[in-house]
Amino acid sequence: MAYYDIEAILAEQEAVPCSMTADVIKLGHLETGGSGRGDRSKLRKGASVEFPLWLARVLKARNYVAMTHPAAFRSPERLKVDPSVHNLHEASPFFYQFGLDYAVLAGHEDTATLLIEVFQGRYRAVMDMAQNALHEDTLTPMAKLDHLERRLFQSGYQSDKEYQQWLKGDRGRLVAAPAIRDKKRKRP
Repeated sequence: MAYYDIEAILAEQEAVPCSMTADVIKLGHLETGGSGRGDRSKLRKGASVEFPLWLARVLKARNYVAMTHPAAFRSPERLKVDPSVHNLHEASPFFYQFGLDYAVLAGHEDTATLLIEVFQGRYRAVMDMAQNALHEDTLTPMAKLDHLERRLFQSGYQSDKEYQQWLKGDRGRLVAAPAIRDKKRKRP
């Protein structure tokens, strides 16, 4: 993660379900249904709490929490069957980035493998949508894409648009790259 990478910062805001492995005083209000008064002022061992990924990383390093699978990754077989049908943006706007960060932190190789399989399953559909965006409405299918897929779509759309302009002759003449021109000049 780059220091000012806003996408990575937003991905780390996603909630990760955690189970407390130790008592922590004055944090009882974080527990679901906790009032923060009396005996609930202590976050007890075994309590289930959701923390943002960046905080879960710190707490896990200090052995205060054990992480469980986030909702987006609880049923991998559903995602594997037909990845192109699922609304990844609803599961997590930064599905791939969050999933990769979570997999590395939790040491779940199966989650990393799932991310690769889902991306491979959706890649062709995203690029097909990008190439046909000039001729059909893509607003509804775009709503199902996570942030990485939307950037991929934009890149594919821009490339196809420039290619169509080139086919029409609107892009001007093709010229050799400077490295090629320089090489030709140096030959005796």
